Amino acid sequence: MFNAQLYSGTGGNGLTFALLNPAQATDTALGGGGGELGFGGLPGIAVTLVTYKSTGYPSSNFVAISTGTSNGLLTFQTYVKGISKLRSGSHTVMVQVVNGDVLIVWLDGEQILQQAEPGLTATSLLAFTAATSSVYEGHLVRNAAIAAAG
Repeated sequence: MFNAQLYSGTGGNGLTFALLNPAQATDTALGGGGGELGFGGLPGIAVTLVTYKSTGYPSSNFVAISTGTSNGLLTFQTYVKGISKLRSGSHTVMVQVVNGDVLIVWLDGEQILQQAEPGLTATSLLAFTAATSSVYEGHLVRNAAIAAAG
């Protein structure tokens, strides 16, 4: 669980919370810029908080689950739009893995996504990612709390 505050500078795209495959990524791995949110090209799964409508994206304000990229943009397994403005205030995000392969995402106390992820590894490198470009957006992550059952 973490609190995320995204605030506009001159633009920007958003951020991710990524669960990277430790057999294929290192703690210094870098993902793609712009609409790839710093996750594109990295092996694993990301919960994305998107604040900019890149071509092909469903909205300028949505949360999604991504496992990769296509043509320089993230691909989304599932997403939800019609949520509160991500660039307004602070939001509590909880990412939960159940039964080892089901990813559940909560936003401000409400479950918004659930997706089976059979490729999820038993251990992950956890990361927050964002991208650089000619525009910027402020990202503040607070109160990150990680817990494991067992």
